[in-house]
Amino acid sequence: MSNARVFSLLSAVLLPPIICLTQMEVAFALVPYACKDGIEFSLYIVHLVGLLLTLACGLMAYSGWKSMQADYSRFLAEGGMLSSGLFSLLIIAQGIATLLMGACQ
Repeated sequence: MSNARVFSLLSAVLLPPIICLTQMEVAFALVPYACKDGIEFSLYIVHLVGLLLTLACGLMAYSGWKSMQADYSRFLAEGGMLSSGLFSLLIIAQGIATLLMGACQ
């Protein structure tokens, strides 16, 4: 197995939590501006971009899972899919909270 494939599988495992934390920090930083100006659309964009990036990591792990034969590489791919799924659900939950409560609450 090539080093590039191992790097992509490790990225699929490690990037979803980093993306989720970054998305959360950017959304929290935008709340005062969204509340003051009444522009909550920027918060939805941040949630959507974070979700799409996390799902892209999951697709990268899934493509690695389909093409791998070795046990350790399949384990990394499964970890990447699990990480992507978990943090995608977390981003969706944060998006739903923003949608229901708004930026000022």
